[in-house]
Amino acid sequence: MPEGALELAAPTNLPDFARPLVDTISRAGYDTLRWNLKPNDWLIVHALIHSHGIERLARYAIEQCSQRQISYGKYFLPGWRDLPPAPAPDPEGVHRLPVRPAPGPAPSPQAARRNASRNVLDQLADQLRAGGTA
Repeated sequence: MPEGALELAAPTNLPDFARPLVDTISRAGYDTLRWNLKPNDWLIVHALIHSHGIERLARYAIEQCSQRQISYGKYFLPGWRDLPPAPAPDPEGVHRLPVRPAPGPAPSPQAARRNASRNVLDQLADQLRAGGTA
């Protein structure tokens, strides 16, 4: 096989290129996943590793595993395909802006009313403790 050619292992074995991805997912606590993908699926995984990066693929897989019971690594393929590709490296002289934290969820109208009521009650309690009248 020519140097640099993609070597695929038997379906029940992991190709060398996939080992870092599978190990990352396993180290996150999801070490019972079955990775018996077909050779064509491994070709897709290989391409996705190059276009998306191991970290992005692993992050997606770990998020999916935390939400539901997953037994097979093949489950991730459709979601991995739908991910946007990793951003290009920063060109020289261009700097990344700091990431802004996502805004928290807005309180529901019921929660806003409860908070307003608590604030009024807290103010009344403070006035009573201070000897004032309501």
